Amino acid sequence: RAGRGTPDMRRAGVALAPDYFIIDMYKRPKNRFFDYLIRARRQRFGGLLVERREGIKPVIRGLKQGGTFFYLSDQDQGRDGAVFAPFFGIPAATLTALSRLAQLTGAVVIPAHAKQLPWGKGYELIFQPPLANFPTADAVADTTRMNQIIEAAVREMPEQYFWSHRRFKTRPEGEPAFY
Repeated sequence: RAGRGTPDMRRAGVALAPDYFIIDMYKRPKNRFFDYLIRARRQRFGGLLVERREGIKPVIRGLKQGGTFFYLSDQDQGRDGAVFAPFFGIPAATLTALSRLAQLTGAVVIPAHAKQLPWGKGYELIFQPPLANFPTADAVADTTRMNQIIEAAVREMPEQYFWSHRRFKTRPEGEPAFY
């Protein structure tokens, strides 16, 4: 299983950790104290936390062992392993990893997003049915489909999306900087 979601999804995903073997990937910050805090918070219920430089192999092993990969696919991580797929009509560098992982492991992809409840009362996790006919042989079509699912979730509650994330930082060749 793999999920995707809005920025609050990371915190809300911790709610799943006591009941599922959660696999999460992160980029180690330069500050060792922040790294400690991230690791402590995300690993407090067990699971597997993979630093991005470790690559995808630990994630694949975890999925094959029945783990649940908690994957936030709406982040610009540069050109490596990415295609430009539309996100709100703007070409966005989007990793094709979800399609490739599902193909390699046979994982079922269950789109999900989190809704922050009023007055700090927690989160509601909203799961959609598993994606049918996913992955296909076309990684660009799969990535575009994933972006469309995220767009639909953002449209439901745009005030909860992490708009300050520089989603369009990486531009297609010849296009001017977005920010």
